[in-house]
Amino acid sequence: MSFTIVPSDLIHTILRLTENKHIFTVSLVCSYFNDHVFYAITKIRYDEFPKMRDVHLEKLAGYKMLTSLNLCGNRSITDKSLEKLAESKTLTSLNLSFNESITDKAIEKLAESKTLTSLNLRGNMSITDKAIQKLAESKTLTSLNLCDNRSITDKAIEKLAESKTLTSLNLSFNSSITDKAIEVLSESKTLTSLDLSGNTRITDNSLEKLAESKTLRYLNLRGNTSITDNSLEKLAESKTLTSLNLSYNTMITDKAIEKLGNCDIIR
Repeated sequence: MSFTIVPSDLIHTILRLTENKHIFTVSLVCSYFNDHVFYAITKIRYDEFPKMRDVHLEKLAGYKMLTSLNLCGNRSITDKSLEKLAESKTLTSLNLSFNESITDKAIEKLAESKTLTSLNLRGNMSITDKAIQKLAESKTLTSLNLCDNRSITDKAIEKLAESKTLTSLNLSFNSSITDKAIEVLSESKTLTSLDLSGNTRITDNSLEKLAESKTLRYLNLRGNTSITDNSLEKLAESKTLTSLNLSYNTMITDKAIEKLGNCDIIR
């Protein structure tokens, strides 16, 4: 029997009932399945497809069902396939954390995506300010994770402050970022969630400026040992802040915590 006589709709239905981890095995039954294996998948994790390569991602770009893709730690993926993936008309969430082979070239292309709203770039040391500045111009991006990207400097963060869509930003464990960038970031008109944990160069000076933000609701200051009671007293005056993580900050006292009033405190 030839599989080519089986209607595409029926194949897609079968694949939707198949677990992701078995999809590639199904495709080996007949080469005819190769053009259909990803059609019914809406979310993909790298651990489900450990042999994912550029050739597979290039195919994914054209499929109409895919909305979420997790490629964390996949060092086989290069700029070539990501540039193609940027053309996807359905992808909204992409995790590229710990992929050191990815460079600015791919990220700049992803910045032009018309659908991408969430991007995780954690631990990608090859990505520089150039790519992040391009992401700041995205018309769709609302969530960006830049945790542990130590090649990124104040220059890129200052550009992100101009974003018209970004609401959530993770800058944790970026030792190159200073008060200067955070002060500019405080002027963002869209940012509601900011993670600054593990950034010991951040001091009271920039936090006092953050307290003036008109949009910020969640702030993570976990392990920022340069912070003292002075900045918390200023944060207590914030009209928008509702949640604050102050765990592992030995310079902060109970006296300052009490002044934060109704704000939800994590210690």
